[in-house]
Amino acid sequence: MPPAASAPTADAAPQPSPAVIDAARLLDRGEYLRALDLLEPEALGPGTKPEDIAYQVWMQMRPLIGSYAPPPAFGAANVRLPRDELRKLLRARPRDALDAIAASAAHARLVILNEAHHSPRDRLFGLQVAQRLRRLGYTLLAAEAFNNDPRRMERLARERFPRRGTGSYLGEEPIFADFVRQALQLGYRPVAYEQTFEQGKKGPPGIPGREQAEAENLAAILAAHPGEKMLVYVGFSHATEAPIGPPEAKVEWMAARLKTMTGVDPVTIDQATIAEDSIDAEGRTAWKLVSRKLRRSSILETDGKALMIGPYAGAVDFQVAHPAVRLRDGRPTWLTEMGRRPRPVPSELLPTKGRRLIQAFIASEPADAVPIDQVLVESGRPAPPLMLPPKPMHFAVQDPRSGP
Repeated sequence: MPPAASAPTADAAPQPSPAVIDAARLLDRGEYLRALDLLEPEALGPGTKPEDIAYQVWMQMRPLIGSYAPPPAFGAANVRLPRDELRKLLRARPRDALDAIAASAAHARLVILNEAHHSPRDRLFGLQVAQRLRRLGYTLLAAEAFNNDPRRMERLARERFPRRGTGSYLGEEPIFADFVRQALQLGYRPVAYEQTFEQGKKGPPGIPGREQAEAENLAAILAAHPGEKMLVYVGFSHATEAPIGPPEAKVEWMAARLKTMTGVDPVTIDQATIAEDSIDAEGRTAWKLVSRKLRRSSILETDGKALMIGPYAGAVDFQVAHPAVRLRDGRPTWLTEMGRRPRPVPSELLPTKGRRLIQAFIASEPADAVPIDQVLVESGRPAPPLMLPPKPMHFAVQDPRSGP
């Protein structure tokens, strides 16, 4: 799992420490608990800053084991918003985001939706967008997280569920994996567009090389599937269709390059800015101002126009704000929107001392499939329920030292 190198202010990432490398290797083997235990001391040690790779990777790993509470906030808890922006936020009215997106997507060929990599809630919305777009004739699902290996993609299309090697994030995170699983069962075909190793060797270094390679790969996919419509699921700034950043250092990300390259005007959607756990302090403050108005995932409108704030203002078509996360028995209630219901952890799996990761897998899927859910349980404390679909399951456990 790479660090959040696609956040708004991302530069070329420094080299990760041995702890980060070893934790990533453990995660590749499905050893979630050992990976987190190895990384956490460095991620939360004295002097750690939010931009440190260890902190970013830990922040992205936390949700993998059912820790769905927002991560520690970046920077100040609140910031002073520009006066004009504050007035617009206070007057803003929510409009159903799925309805607004569907209305625009009906006349488009390409929709690009971003996520914050530390927020599994964003992946539920990714599934909900995929469901609405499927009714409008969208057939291709492209994801930055897909491993750009033809053999793995052919197997994903054939089997219609991810394995650990399918790609970053979805090969590790139960919610992302289920988003993809359910989308493929709706009839989407998966396509990969991440920069390949060969492209990395030949192209410019850092962000420009990756963005150009991704845009070229997506342009090739569009050309190879004339008339088909595509949903592209990305992280952070890749969804911006205009250069962003300070005047002296603007960055042209993937969506902007793809638009120039193909002439296809995408519907671009940001759900990472106005959020309860946004990495942008302005976005967190804005979310607090409007959160009581939110009954469902919404765009905010003032005087009939979509309201935009933060680094992506003017570079995307929509910004989506989600309602506050509500917990029941320690699990977020939005999980029910993915067709899941609470199920007690089998009593024979509970630890008699210490803590243990309880994993649930769909019974028909193989050993290297991604868990459908997993929770961390401590002896002597009530166990949170597993949130599972109505399918046969098998279970596994991980202890801190033994792994799977």
